[in-house]
Amino acid sequence: GHDLRHYWNERFSKLMETAGVSEPEEELMRSQLMGWKFGSGSAKHYIQRYVEKKASEHSLKMQEEYMKIPEFKS
Repeated sequence: GHDLRHYWNERFSKLMETAGVSEPEEELMRSQLMGWKFGSGSAKHYIQRYVEKKASEHSLKMQEEYMKIPEFKS
């Protein structure tokens, strides 16, 4: 059940990002759908987790671009 909750919340975060939903609205919807009390902080945990994952992904992309060595043509 724990893994399913994490998977569901990650998919929900991606959907909210694609739909351009604001973080406060996302938090309210997530709390409603998961049955959490509004303002309990449970929804913020999953939002923060998603933000951290996306930040890491973008950082790795930047590092990959920086480390590319131009190919030399003979």
